[in-house]
Amino acid sequence: MQGIEKLSWTGSSYAIETCTTQGKNPQLTVASLPDLLCEREIGDRQLSFNGTTSFQAWLQLSNHELRAVHDALGLAPKNFGQSFYQFTDENQNFVIPIGVAMCSMFRPFPGMSRFLLSPQGLENLLLPSENISKPAIQFYGGARGNTGIQPDKAEGILNSLSWMYCFPSARRAWNSVLEHARQGRLDMTLPIGSFSFSGRGLPVGDEILITELQVKLLETIEEPFPAFSAHTKVIEFQRILHSERRMTGGAKKEQALPSRAGDDGYQLTDEEWQQLMPLVEKASNIPRQFSLRDVINGILLKLANGIPWSEVPGLPFSNALLPRSYSRMQKDGRWETVMNYLKQQRSVA
Repeated sequence: MQGIEKLSWTGSSYAIETCTTQGKNPQLTVASLPDLLCEREIGDRQLSFNGTTSFQAWLQLSNHELRAVHDALGLAPKNFGQSFYQFTDENQNFVIPIGVAMCSMFRPFPGMSRFLLSPQGLENLLLPSENISKPAIQFYGGARGNTGIQPDKAEGILNSLSWMYCFPSARRAWNSVLEHARQGRLDMTLPIGSFSFSGRGLPVGDEILITELQVKLLETIEEPFPAFSAHTKVIEFQRILHSERRMTGGAKKEQALPSRAGDDGYQLTDEEWQQLMPLVEKASNIPRQFSLRDVINGILLKLANGIPWSEVPGLPFSNALLPRSYSRMQKDGRWETVMNYLKQQRSVA
């Protein structure tokens, strides 16, 4: 990994001035950003991970914290030319350079960077058509060929571009990259959204420094622009990994799910949660940002009615958290504990 000191205008494009572990300062094109952030020789030292987070939970590192990260990597940049953010998923702390986040959102980055760093680049690149849940994407002139996008093989990329065009904070995120570049920084304003992800990173103390990130399923609470009011708020960045069948379990209803009398027959009572809580809550020094009781209630509601994860109503957090939590609880045995307890306490529907 190389440290980014600043962005500079060459007269025709922006270039990245960097600092390596040897202290050299080569100047690279912005299109080379993915390789700059994840050098192949460190591949064997990296860890793989999965998780769920929200952009609104990311905290920007101070200069003091940035210096500690760079020191751990053996880098000594004169200036901190990009922002780093910190967030927590379950018991793991992550640090992510904003460049890594940009490469995961603006894909394919080498072809997209020229539009990202040009005035009104998004508006000159494409136009979503029709006010429907997933508008078709129309590209201008040779723009599609210049990005390297193959529409018949890139549904996830088209979904992400549609989100960036049709939602205010996502459009702002795109436009802010150029605004920061004009000030000599690699940075962007974070959009509104929660998402599941996978990736790779380097252990740095008690944290993982993310070098590669793949956004899978993003959900926003933001309203789209009025012209695209029917646009879905669930954005599939990785269409193959999150097909509707996988996300909904084929909309299959669990016939043997334990229920009780009443309108909320599948939700946990106060007494049930008091008994279940010590069995399913994991010990952690990190404050939980959501209630595990609400998570379990959401899973029960989805399984009882056979509805998609994205349509479970009344949650105080992003729906994208549910399938991830369900999978984890199945793997570590906690979901079996929940079911065994409820079968003992309730009648089987």
